[in-house]
Amino acid sequence: METYADVYSFLKLHTETVELVDPEGPGRVLVAPDLAARVMTSSTTGPKGAGLGWINRRAFVSPPDPHFTNYGAEERLWLGPEGGQFSLYFAPDAPFDLEHWYVPKCFNEEPYAVVAAGESVIEMAKSMTLRNWSGTSFSLVVERTCRVLPRSQAASTLGLSLPDGVSVVAYETENRLINRGTEPMVKEKGLVSIWLLGMLNAGEKTAVLIPYKTDEEGGSGRIVTDDYFGKVPPDRLVVKPNCIVFRGDAKYRSKIGLSPTRCRDRLGSVDLVENILTVVTFSFAGDKEYVNSAWAIQEDPFSGDVVNSYNDGPPPGAEEGFGNFYELESSSPARELAPGESVTHVQRTYHFQGGAKEVDELARAALGAGVEDAQAVLG
Repeated sequence: METYADVYSFLKLHTETVELVDPEGPGRVLVAPDLAARVMTSSTTGPKGAGLGWINRRAFVSPPDPHFTNYGAEERLWLGPEGGQFSLYFAPDAPFDLEHWYVPKCFNEEPYAVVAAGESVIEMAKSMTLRNWSGTSFSLVVERTCRVLPRSQAASTLGLSLPDGVSVVAYETENRLINRGTEPMVKEKGLVSIWLLGMLNAGEKTAVLIPYKTDEEGGSGRIVTDDYFGKVPPDRLVVKPNCIVFRGDAKYRSKIGLSPTRCRDRLGSVDLVENILTVVTFSFAGDKEYVNSAWAIQEDPFSGDVVNSYNDGPPPGAEEGFGNFYELESSSPARELAPGESVTHVQRTYHFQGGAKEVDELARAALGAGVEDAQAVLG
């Protein structure tokens, strides 16, 4: 991994950057307001520590890609759905294929206005106008606040006791989507959701761990959606009694998801080489309807997943993928919004780095799964 300082120095050459600092420790979080308010990277141990977000340096020195300029970043805000009759990524009546897929620039690469900024918090906002595949237009405002969680708060919000030898960086993003149009947003014409995607550095010994609701706990339906890009091979995805285990090595393009009847309010990953535990928690109040992002006309466009994880890799017929990363993702529910109404989605990202034993114990406490579970796909 590159150091945080190396990433910071590179980004300052290409875009405005705002550094947020943990008031109780060396943790750092780097935000880029001009790149759609991305959280670019972070470090548990300060400038000389590893930069934990994946950064695509090539995108900063190459011509923009009209389909998707992939800058990387450990948390970006997109809007959903991606596919289907209410898609925001395909022009009206366009076929659902890569040739016609375009990520709207307003939420991928255009700047947000900085409303306020302090040592450990930044508030940003942007107005957007979008049109979905069915021709419905939306006038929206997105408000996004990123704040660092001090070490003590990071531990307490997860109910953890942190050993002295474990370093941590944690931050929260509060994301609000407001209907600024004159018409209500209704299901019949399509709804819009907040979609947060975290790109992290992939590794040979990295596994995603996702706890889920079992049948005995009231869970129902399919445990995991495992066929977004074709069915995930069994050596890369294992459903255990306590969690779903998914490989994050950026060597096989694949994606999984959990529905609102199966997900909990968290997911995470372990890197057994760098001894890093990442935990992502998000606001989940039991809503049942989420936008469906499948690339097809859908029978039920509000039967989508709450939680997703993506592993990059070469698509069929290609030699390389987008980059050396995997993703941890969460979405807000599909809500009808009258003019002036809003939906808010809060996500918290925690990185813990220490010894192998400490990381395993913290993973079990936060996710109910640890190193032994990760070995199911790592061997």
